[in-house]
Amino acid sequence: MTPVQGAELLTHEPVTARELRRDMVQVFGDSRYKAPVLPAAAHELMELSKRPNVSFEDVQRVVEKDTTIAGKVLQVAQSPIYATRVRAKTLRDAVQRLGLNNIRDIVWQVAMDVRVFRAEGYEGVLERLQSHCVATGYLARLVCRFTSVASEYAFLCGLLHDVGLSGLLISVVEKRGKDSAEGLPPLSVLWPALTEAHAEASGYLARLWKLDKELELVVAKHHQGEGSDLPHPLVAVLAVAEHLATEAGHAVLADDEGLDAFEVVSEERLEGSLKMLGVNDATLRALQKEASQTLDQMKV
Repeated sequence: MTPVQGAELLTHEPVTARELRRDMVQVFGDSRYKAPVLPAAAHELMELSKRPNVSFEDVQRVVEKDTTIAGKVLQVAQSPIYATRVRAKTLRDAVQRLGLNNIRDIVWQVAMDVRVFRAEGYEGVLERLQSHCVATGYLARLVCRFTSVASEYAFLCGLLHDVGLSGLLISVVEKRGKDSAEGLPPLSVLWPALTEAHAEASGYLARLWKLDKELELVVAKHHQGEGSDLPHPLVAVLAVAEHLATEAGHAVLADDEGLDAFEVVSEERLEGSLKMLGVNDATLRALQKEASQTLDQMKV
């Protein structure tokens, strides 16, 4: 521990996971609190994705309501991973090329970037968290392609699995930062409680946003169980995806942060997840190779 860290600890009482959970419920549960409210397009596309026979026009009408979202959808449609000989020039081209589920995922990615991965005073860790979650989302979808696990919610599970960490830090800023003469607690004070509470907090936010119960279950319990005791196959997918994301340089914390590792998948958890998914050594090597290509193509 550096002298600066030691001085910070002397001016801040340790924070418990229970206190953080309480503060987050108070902040996000207050009807007067307006952030991080998600854009209507995110909820509308989630509902559309549950319906049969949705037209391209229906999807386009939702996307074009928000210029930021529309621009991102068109940008992704033009990226190498979706490239064809004919460039997607219009939003309609992008909608037809990407399909409803991919567009839904892109909209949620934009929403998380603009509205959720933001807490003044903790920008550094949340920037790395965003990178980790986006990478995990794309790689979760990739892992599903190599296994028999349905991939409909794979990207969203990866994107949202650690959103509780952001929610907890937002509540710290709202509840502890504004009225405290000492300023915001340093991460070194908060870290043990954040590590303990973040998964449950992710589930709380998923429930607050009225997301699918299956998605809520996965993000809330993505650290629970081993092997056949896992609460959902996508929990195993997330473990493998997080491992691949960390290998690709998308860890939440740098090695010199002086804090305990966060979201680093243990060898035991990885082996149990690979076994549950039926991924052998050859398949894992293929996943590792394609993971790097996927993140490069999506510019993650």
